[in-house]
Amino acid sequence: MGLRGINKTEANLDHARIVAAVGVSGHDVTYGRRTLEDEMYIIEAEALKALLGERHDVCVLDARRPEEMAAGVIPGAQPIDLYDAMLVGSDKTSVEAYAGAAAAACRAAGVANDARIVVYEASSGIRAARAVWTLIWLGHPQVFILNGGLEAWVAIGGSISAPGNAKAQGSFEAHRRDEVFITANEIAGRLQDGQMRLLDVRGSDEFLGTDEPDCDPRPGRIPCASWLYWRKLESQGRFCRDEVVGAVLTTQAITSDQEVVVYCHRGARSAYVWLALRKAGVRVRNYLGSWHEWSRREHLPACVGEPDALLNRRA
Repeated sequence: MGLRGINKTEANLDHARIVAAVGVSGHDVTYGRRTLEDEMYIIEAEALKALLGERHDVCVLDARRPEEMAAGVIPGAQPIDLYDAMLVGSDKTSVEAYAGAAAAACRAAGVANDARIVVYEASSGIRAARAVWTLIWLGHPQVFILNGGLEAWVAIGGSISAPGNAKAQGSFEAHRRDEVFITANEIAGRLQDGQMRLLDVRGSDEFLGTDEPDCDPRPGRIPCASWLYWRKLESQGRFCRDEVVGAVLTTQAITSDQEVVVYCHRGARSAYVWLALRKAGVRVRNYLGSWHEWSRREHLPACVGEPDALLNRRA
């Protein structure tokens, strides 16, 4: 049940809390308008603290590794790992298998469709971002990433406890939203599409093809991709403020009539950028298979070296 499914008074109250905590303006002249019907996926620590004090349907998920969780978690938090598994192919069989396994992992963490899900890690990181984006893709109606992560929670006086017992199996049922997802074949068919902007959000060495993870058979990038390093949208472990994101979009010459596609190596850094751009009102899809898949499909083209026109400066 999302904001559309609860009564109007409650929806307005929750929206006001989240907007106040996140600092989202009512509209953005350049990159599109927001209304109560729009979805926001970034929540501040103060808003989470208020929700935990007022509601019993909040499910907090910790996306860190077990050794990090051992030092303490937000009380009641359950572990979730939607980071390590890779999408090896974006054909129908591979996608359905991956989505099924991801939904099962969510149920094992106690996720239900009618719960409000908040995912965090040490700061605003890519493990939590990939988990949040995956839950959005799987159709969960109310999922958020904690801006600033555990550090932000501790900074406002939030309590920490030892990891508790596992929750009962959740009842989550996936209803995929493929409008936030894109396949390799669709990208390949649209490389010359002036309405699709392709952003590679990896490090510069990965973009240029001078450095690649050992697991990839070839280096490089997808042709026509522009480089936008994901940390340009991150500042001191938090998502950048709206005006910073707006400046990045201006530098990239991204306009409201374009559809943006983001990718990295495994769809995690790109999930972070997806969340930041969605907050700015951009139409954006995440290529979950990313370079890990693309590099394995030998018939798909790849580029290395400096592009002829690097749209984004590195300064």
